[in-house]
Amino acid sequence: MINRLVHGCWYGEVCDQAPVLNMSIRILHLMGGTNDLAGNGGFYPSVDDIARNLANISSIATAHGVRVLLASVLPASDFYWQPEAPPPSARIVQLNALLAAFANTTANVTFVDYHTPLTNDVGGMTSAFTTDGVHVSASGYGVMQSVLQPHLFYS
Repeated sequence: MINRLVHGCWYGEVCDQAPVLNMSIRILHLMGGTNDLAGNGGFYPSVDDIARNLANISSIATAHGVRVLLASVLPASDFYWQPEAPPPSARIVQLNALLAAFANTTANVTFVDYHTPLTNDVGGMTSAFTTDGVHVSASGYGVMQSVLQPHLFYS
C-alpha cells in the first residue's frame, strides 16, 4: 500500500492528484473530506460539493479499471486548528450518508465505514482512538485496519 496524497489536502487540491491513476494500481483507498469541512482551503464547501468531488475522483478511478474503497470521514466534534469552523459532527454524518449512497449504487466502489466503530456518544471520536479528537492514535489505526482488511482481499 502506497500513500500518494499529501497530508492536509483539501477539496481544490485533490483532483490535482489524478496522475496517481497512471500507475498500475488495482485498488484506490480514497479518504477525504475532513480538511474541507474544517475550511482548510479558506472556505467551507457544501457537503454536496465535497461528496461530488469524491464521487468524481472515484468515477475517474473506476473508468481506469481501478476498484475504489471510498472511506467514511472520521468522527470529530470540532477542529482544534480551526475553532471558527462550523461544528462538524452532523455534517460528517450527512457526508458519510452521501458517500455510502454513491458507493452502494456504483460498480467497483465500496464504502468503508470507519466512522461507526470510532464514534463516541456525542459524535466525536472515542478518546481511546484519537490523539487530539481528529487524528487517530495507534489504537484507532487498529480499529481502521480491522475494518479495511476484509476489503483489501476481496477478489
